Amino acid sequence: MTKHLLLAYLLSLFSVSSFADEIFDRFPETINSDEKYVFYSHGYGGVSSTIKQAISDPAYNLIIYERSSYADPDKFSANLTAQLNELISHGVKPENVTLLGFSDGGVISILTSSKLKNDDINVIILAGCGGVVKFDPSIEVYGHVYSIYDIDDVLAGSCQFLIDRSKHNKLFTELAINTGEGHIAFRMPLTDWIEPVKKWIKSNP
Repeated sequence: MTKHLLLAYLLSLFSVSSFADEIFDRFPETINSDEKYVFYSHGYGGVSSTIKQAISDPAYNLIIYERSSYADPDKFSANLTAQLNELISHGVKPENVTLLGFSDGGVISILTSSKLKNDDINVIILAGCGGVVKFDPSIEVYGHVYSIYDIDDVLAGSCQFLIDRSKHNKLFTELAINTGEGHIAFRMPLTDWIEPVKKWIKSNP
């Protein structure tokens, strides 16, 4: 093999492997079926660039959509469900897809998993089990679920009640953190939740 052909070959390998670790603000134009995809839904008021960078990782592609604080969670989750179905239709395994959401975004992640109805999807709920999720018994969650909440949070706590009524939950793990910040802990790039989130994503499947 000549030097030029060898260089071209190495560059082609690099271009494929370097696709992961990107942060997208829209559905990726190119899908690599052997990579992981994480869809992060932020809470009320948006998401900072600091949080975006903190939750990004070379092990997966991160998709973060900015949405209005008044966006309808049901409609937004329906659109997200359609995109996940498209991703899966391109050969991405459901176990390589993670829905990650904080607060209102956690509700959207739960609603999306409920609409997708896939037992192999991954769902990480950050302080999202409160409000409408708590008082609407028709809402269930599917797949592998990881819940993280702060013990001082007065808005959202344990997701155990959601798991108890969900018939298609394969795995449930929950972590209670103690940062002293309550609900807003997840607006800060604290290692208390950042590290467990990234570890859990990379360990699945």
